[in-house]
Amino acid sequence: NPPRALLYEQAEERLALLMTPTTLTSNKKLRKSIPDFEKSPLTKALGVKECLLHLNGYQTFEESIQQTKIRTRNYIKRQETWFRHQISTGYILDDEDPQIRKEHALKILCENIKN
Repeated sequence: NPPRALLYEQAEERLALLMTPTTLTSNKKLRKSIPDFEKSPLTKALGVKECLLHLNGYQTFEESIQQTKIRTRNYIKRQETWFRHQISTGYILDDEDPQIRKEHALKILCENIKN
């Protein structure tokens, strides 16, 4: 498994690309175009709820980013736990190439997932 610190770093890099003024604009447009948007399943996506809290004036944009980081880390932990319980034997994904690591992980998961 990749070190958790590396996963967190990659998640934060992705978050930096996603949490931009453009994201806020998109959330504003979605909020206006979908009836009862705040009750929509879309708000369960990482970062959407936090953007809405910012747009509604409940927290600053920086607080929204920090909350999204926390939720993302919690999600990573839940995924690790889920995978640990799905794969019956121990595997180590230590390849440096992320694409090869992803392909290897998918293969292992497909071969070992519990029904």
